[in-house]
Amino acid sequence: HLLYPLAPGDVWCLTEFLHDFAEQYPKHGVYVTTVPNEILKDNPNVLHEQPVKPDMTLKFTFNSISATPERWRFGNTDKVEDMVSVFYDWFNAETGLKVKRKTFAPEAFLSKEARSWTDFPPDRPVCVVNAGYKFDNTSKFWGRAKFQTVVDALKDRVTFVQVGRRLAGYEF
Repeated sequence: HLLYPLAPGDVWCLTEFLHDFAEQYPKHGVYVTTVPNEILKDNPNVLHEQPVKPDMTLKFTFNSISATPERWRFGNTDKVEDMVSVFYDWFNAETGLKVKRKTFAPEAFLSKEARSWTDFPPDRPVCVVNAGYKFDNTSKFWGRAKFQTVVDALKDRVTFVQVGRRLAGYEF
């Protein structure tokens, strides 16, 4: 049982780990408790019912050491690292497992209902965009005009899906 009380963008990043864990440890499962749990609703790489007696319960949090407009530093380290790599290291240290990072992009799994809302051309890539930001860390906000420029330039070649929701402390 993984307690993951982080923002929606962080949950999207977790999908990389969940894919690798499911592939490398197919006899085990991960049940995730998080605030934006809709992101994992149709993900086949998580348990969708909480085990009665989980093998262990882990809670992941991170401490930012310093923030720059370019990158964040996570964990107790002097080097710049991405949160996903820090999560793999933390999980492996906490569990004694050795999940190797092989997936380097978040995954989205849409329900049949969500897929019925629009036609996704099968021959086109889908790009999930999270253009929101947290008020406590605006350095990660790229700017809506820049996102819109990319969408406008690629709209005939890529299907874009904006994700997120309004929460206290977040701009969407």
